[in-house]
Amino acid sequence: MFQQQLIRLIRELARSQPFKALPETSKDLIAALTASGEDARDRLEQAISTIARFGSIQPLSDRDLAGAIGLEKKFSLSPSDAIVLASIMAHLVSAAPGPKCFVSQDAKGFANPGIHDELAGFECKVLVNFTDAAGYIGSTLRAAGH
Repeated sequence: MFQQQLIRLIRELARSQPFKALPETSKDLIAALTASGEDARDRLEQAISTIARFGSIQPLSDRDLAGAIGLEKKFSLSPSDAIVLASIMAHLVSAAPGPKCFVSQDAKGFANPGIHDELAGFECKVLVNFTDAAGYIGSTLRAAGH
């Protein structure tokens, strides 16, 4: 972990006279890193909890892999992005009606109007920003009474 490596490095540097005070002067930095790491972990656990409660995980099938080839060409996607999109589309075909979303930070791969239009046909919104996704999901769940 970065924080532990930094603490070790500070201790090593503090062995030499010019850096004797480094452990004391870096306490605020270490405290900030600790708080930041804990905050990030809390947000991750919240996201996982919400996904487990309201989301679903789609298994990858041989059909998805075959469909990915066409999507790769159709939308100029990388092979891995095409597999992701094929899996999502396979899920959407059998999903219950109602609003859905696909969230990816891969804006380059999925911020494509053709992909947005394709998924919109399944009531699925494409979001490439986590803050926007959290807002959309929250408002959709509130509108549904959750």
